[in-house]
Amino acid sequence: MKDKLLKVSVALVSIPLVLGVSIFILWLLTKWGILTLAGIFTIEGGLVCVVIGIILLIIYNIVRKKSGLSVALKQNLIVMSIVALNFIVGIFIIYLFLSMVTQYVLVIDNQSTAPIEQIKVYGTGGSSPDYFTIPILKSVQRIRRKIYFRHEGSLEFTAKRKNKLTQGVIECYVTINNGGGAKLVFNEADYKVIDTDRPGK
Repeated sequence: MKDKLLKVSVALVSIPLVLGVSIFILWLLTKWGILTLAGIFTIEGGLVCVVIGIILLIIYNIVRKKSGLSVALKQNLIVMSIVALNFIVGIFIIYLFLSMVTQYVLVIDNQSTAPIEQIKVYGTGGSSPDYFTIPILKSVQRIRRKIYFRHEGSLEFTAKRKNKLTQGVIECYVTINNGGGAKLVFNEADYKVIDTDRPGK
């Protein structure tokens, strides 16, 4: 009976950790939306499992004491270490998840034979922040930048090549913490914007 209580306690506090890490790794690989919902349920269900696991550990210690046995320090330490690990890993995963879903990834790809000078990416409306400026993008060169939006409005750019200034819109409307991504491609005569959730691919 005592050993069974301990085994169930260990299993209950371990399930959220294993399941949560597995779901996050699968989400990193696939970006399936259903996994976000699964992660939320794992957090809620995991808290229940941890509480029940701790209660069973307390009962396990009470049974041992009534049986005239000393407190199992090693077993208690194992269970509580797993509990602590649950919270540490859980907070870290939530931080990584929020960081990734609120970042906008912009790829700028110069497929022309001429370099592009002074590419400036900026927002309009509100405080109208400048996100970054690239002094020069060489011929057949591609760069990747992460943006965390600080404004609401359009996302635009200006670029100078062959002494001609080009101005365009990357996104018509973005909001603070708006995620996603796009690829800005320059060819010999013009440019195009490709919307994509995973522009680096």
